[in-house]
Amino acid sequence: MSRTDQVRQNIEALNARDFPAAGKGFADNVTFHAPGLGLEVEGRDTMLQKVGDFIDAADARYEVADVIEHGPFVVAFARSTANLDGQRMAWDICEVLRFEGDQAAEVWALRGGPPAPA
Repeated sequence: MSRTDQVRQNIEALNARDFPAAGKGFADNVTFHAPGLGLEVEGRDTMLQKVGDFIDAADARYEVADVIEHGPFVVAFARSTANLDGQRMAWDICEVLRFEGDQAAEVWALRGGPPAPA
């Protein structure tokens, strides 16, 4: 399976709330950076717990717009929606994954701006 397909499947698994499946393809010691959520964590299990907690609490959903693969990098562009402060909000995300072999070793989840009403 290509890295592009792997990233798409991981996002589908997040939407399905299948966090163990979403974690496939990440290194045990993956570093995850999500400045928009104030997250900076290391380790697949910790990453899945933190991301899963946010997704569950906010009923977050992700719609993939495009995925680009270049060398050890995969860049995924998506539209996110979630319940924030009692309102359904939306924002764009750019996720950059750096692979070592078949596993993502580092992930940056970057928000394209502040959430706006969906």
